[in-house]
Amino acid sequence: MNEEKSKNVTNPKKKGNGKKKKNEPWRHDPEYIAYCEHGDSAAVFILRDIVKNVDTSGYWIDIVESVVRKHYERFKEYSKGGRLLEIGRDAHDFEYFVGELFPRRTRPVYTEFMTDEQKKYLTWETAIIDIEEQRSEGYVGRKYKVYPILEMKTTVRKEDVVQCLSCFDGKWYDEDKFKGEFLKKRTIERTIEETKPDYKIKLVKRVK
Repeated sequence: MNEEKSKNVTNPKKKGNGKKKKNEPWRHDPEYIAYCEHGDSAAVFILRDIVKNVDTSGYWIDIVESVVRKHYERFKEYSKGGRLLEIGRDAHDFEYFVGELFPRRTRPVYTEFMTDEQKKYLTWETAIIDIEEQRSEGYVGRKYKVYPILEMKTTVRKEDVVQCLSCFDGKWYDEDKFKGEFLKKRTIERTIEETKPDYKIKLVKRVK
């Protein structure tokens, strides 16, 4: 790829520090929400970061086909015994997916005030525009069919948590979630059971 011919793009709508809701389009853009929830984002991650025999450096990845057996949504809840059960991020159990590679002719420009979510959204937005332009010019990228295997790995750890005794109802609340006056504080040990998705690759093959 010729770096001198690549374009740098930023979005004027995303100026600021990202604290206001109007600067959070990723929460409202239906196409971006679908990209994350339907598994395309996970498939891009797998092909880019886990598949070893396909060089995706300098390319956008467009997921053109996928079959998802099950979607594990992130959650956090307490069991009756006080143990914290957590899935840190969404996970998709793919039967397979097909990714098409497009040269990165346009690159996003990140400002120093952008949050990680703003950067992810701008990257996705830039990729969509660049890919659509190349498709309109008749470009057809290399396609790979990937068969990943999802394993949900669970780890258990101990964590010290500071709690406050409420003046209002006499109950203990985690300090980071408590607002109001309290009688005293205490530190307890909490067991956290965290489940994370771990992908292995069964097969990758070039397709037309």
